[in-house]
Amino acid sequence: MKGRRKVYDFGFDPAEGPHHFQLVDLGRDGVTVYESFLWDEGGGAAAGHSRPAGRPGRADDHGGPAGRSDRVDRVADGHRPFPVEPGPGPVLQPRPKAMLDPYRWSRIAPAAAAEFNARLRRMGRRPAKWKRETLLAPYFGKELVLLMWAVEDADPAVIPNVLANWSGFAPEERWWLYTTINATAGHPEHGKDRGWRKAIRIALAENPTQDPPPSALRDLAPLLEVGTRGG
Repeated sequence: MKGRRKVYDFGFDPAEGPHHFQLVDLGRDGVTVYESFLWDEGGGAAAGHSRPAGRPGRADDHGGPAGRSDRVDRVADGHRPFPVEPGPGPVLQPRPKAMLDPYRWSRIAPAAAAEFNARLRRMGRRPAKWKRETLLAPYFGKELVLLMWAVEDADPAVIPNVLANWSGFAPEERWWLYTTINATAGHPEHGKDRGWRKAIRIALAENPTQDPPPSALRDLAPLLEVGTRGG
């Protein structure tokens, strides 16, 4: 008899495909979400997945603490969460997609977990919680990254609006927005102040309507159009 399929954290089932996201929480250094198209089941959940242990931030050129770019450098200099062994064919390195400081992450983490767990329960799967390293199914990963992009530079006072508007989207709308933004501005830092990446941050900060229409995306479309023209 076949063994029971292993589903990791927020719905990642390797039997459905290797594509997944992983959130890495480095405490005071904040959180980073990576996208990966590789998975090695050979040694269990951590096979080929040596997560970054973290290290003191380097000082910048002005003597201050290391900034957000330094955290991206950790991926480039070998401290990536999913090192890929050399081999034939293209090397698909895990890619950082979004970063948040600890405070902003603490403001959105409960709402994101509640949304994902409600859907996991409807699917008959066990709920999950955020850990130092948390795996996500690709559909949840896209939705989380979209939310992180929307709050990354937002005034903390508008985060409740962002959460309400994000919650008002259907999952398919979140996936579409992620795909649209990711096509031109999917790096944690490069391009975040232009185009759709900027527009979604502006649009989701608006006061949500009391009675949302069937499509929250339709309601926000005029704001998105203004934001993209301004970017």
